[in-house]
Amino acid sequence: MVSREARLTSGHMNSEIRCRIMDPVLSPTNSYVPRTENYRTDLRYALYAIERMAHNRYKALLWVVNNQQTENQYIQQVRLKMSFPKLNQGSSYIVIKLLTSLLLFCTTLFGADAIGAQPTTEAEKIIISGASGQLGSLVVKELLARGVAPARLILVSRTPETLKEYAVQGASVRFGDFTKPESLPAAYAGGSRMLLISINSGGGQRPELHKQAIDAAVAAGVRHIAYTSFVNMDNNPSPLAADHRRSEEYLKASGAAWTMLRNHLYMDILLNQAREMSASGQAAIALDETPMGYVTRGDCASAAAAVLIAPGHENKVYDITGPELISRKELAETITAITGRQISLTSATQGAGGSGGFRLSGDYLKITSAAVADLTGRPATTLREFLEANRDKWMPQ
Repeated sequence: MVSREARLTSGHMNSEIRCRIMDPVLSPTNSYVPRTENYRTDLRYALYAIERMAHNRYKALLWVVNNQQTENQYIQQVRLKMSFPKLNQGSSYIVIKLLTSLLLFCTTLFGADAIGAQPTTEAEKIIISGASGQLGSLVVKELLARGVAPARLILVSRTPETLKEYAVQGASVRFGDFTKPESLPAAYAGGSRMLLISINSGGGQRPELHKQAIDAAVAAGVRHIAYTSFVNMDNNPSPLAADHRRSEEYLKASGAAWTMLRNHLYMDILLNQAREMSASGQAAIALDETPMGYVTRGDCASAAAAVLIAPGHENKVYDITGPELISRKELAETITAITGRQISLTSATQGAGGSGGFRLSGDYLKITSAAVADLTGRPATTLREFLEANRDKWMPQ
């Protein structure tokens, strides 16, 4: 049996509380990586710490990790928080020992699920494909902003030299190219979770390239893959939706846990239209135009980051949209509200509702959801907020 000493410094205290973790399946290197993925040993170990709180009070934070799975090593984390008056070092240790015994007894008697067990992701490495792209780079920034340690990130790109700033911070930056499948096994090695950002390749190549990436990830041991798909595409007849359907079906059959992040059209594509309307003072509106739930890349990145670092999103589908339906009419009215300049609305030929995706697959894109708010804890960005934040990209100088 391998023993490991956990040394945890408590907040503003100078002393340390030490405990022994006895783990029969720890590797000889004292890491937390089991020697085999097929062990059938019930693993219970307790890790405890005490930290100083405001007004000279302490909060005991107790972790009990209960692994009772066989193949997938599904680690469950239980947290019990209790507050109590300031204690000296000796009595603190006694209280912690009592709490540990109580919680271990509860998990044995009732099971970890009875007291709120959740999967832990704190030691898992996260792969971001296309990490140097427009969406991928935002996801990386979002993960770091949420407190994910750079050392947990595996950033894969066709241009890894553009990610040097993250390599300096401790992230693993690697070359990987969907069109060069031989590059992918090494790129994905060591990762547990992955954001597979769909590529723009057309001509039917997209599903095959995604398949190669999924195969390489599963072979490398990736257990959970989040895939950036396309919104509301189950029955959508467009070729783009068909490509994503095939990719989703393959991922579901891969054996890995999955999450489908079905992103709507990016709000960024409205900037060109906003620039044209603002410059000309006119907007052509088609009678049969379909309003759509455009979403910002930033919101898509926030949603993806939330899925990657929190448990409970396995085998779920999310339509990632903005909070409102937007048409050229709404776009023109919003520009008027921001600039104070009236945009004249003119009638366009039916079926010619302008560029920027307004005509793509009709009512299939007439959809909004609360997924961004549900995943991130904040509302999705409105059209006005987006235009206000990007004035320099559409307003005449």
